[in-house]
Amino acid sequence: MSYLLQNPEFVEKLSEAIPVRTSVRKYLSDNVEQPIINQIIEATEFINAHMQKLGSHARVLFLHENVSRDSLTGFFGFRHDSTGLLVVFVGSKLDGKMADAYLGYASELFILAVEGFGVCTCYNGAMHSPEAVVDSINANNIPYDSEKDYFLCVTSLGYPRERKTFGERLMSGVVGSRKRKPIENRLVESFDVEIPENIQKLLDAAIASPSAVNKQPWRVKLSSDFKTFGIYYAEYREWGMHDAAIFFSHFVIALEQAGIPFEVDHIVDEEPINGFYPIYRVTLQ
Repeated sequence: MSYLLQNPEFVEKLSEAIPVRTSVRKYLSDNVEQPIINQIIEATEFINAHMQKLGSHARVLFLHENVSRDSLTGFFGFRHDSTGLLVVFVGSKLDGKMADAYLGYASELFILAVEGFGVCTCYNGAMHSPEAVVDSINANNIPYDSEKDYFLCVTSLGYPRERKTFGERLMSGVVGSRKRKPIENRLVESFDVEIPENIQKLLDAAIASPSAVNKQPWRVKLSSDFKTFGIYYAEYREWGMHDAAIFFSHFVIALEQAGIPFEVDHIVDEEPINGFYPIYRVTLQ
């Protein structure tokens, strides 16, 4: 299966956003300008079309009218400022075992894309009022079938209260990545071969991916020739598959940006290894 985005400009923007990606819950009251909103709409349409090509029903809903403030408030004290903009990441039960994986992949493509427009986001999976989210969807006249559709997370988006320079954002991303455990500590089974520098660089882009409370509930299986990469997740983590798909998204973006051809197989029906469950096998061509 091909996960190639086949849009060099878009891939470059995503790649540039990876090291500076930040989560923001406090926004300025300034409205996001219409030209930027138009770019976000265009990116949303591109991502949804890409998901359809993959055979998935997962989609991104960008709501920029009639948004309920209640839909932007989370549990655990995570309160998102209301900017009048809401993004809902919708999964589909029709995607079967891959549903959360497709959803995590699509949501991270979107978040990286809007980061490139200077607009910030933050995953909010602990919604105070899921009903208010559905009300906002309905108010925008977007079809939503509760029998087939579901949403795992939402995000508001806007300009951060504290604007940082590119260098400051890059440094913040580097520091955040250092808090994450290196790939050597995230292998699904023992591996004694030294990882080549070019492969390490690709994996570093994936390691920069966020996860719920930074638990990194994913594992990687490397082949000795570094041609195949299995990506696994911890089933005991509620967001395990979703977070592993975010890791996967960073990895395949790095591959496409580097011009390395690859194919992806879904391996959710294979046996787990050491308590971790398979999702993807990425094979370099």
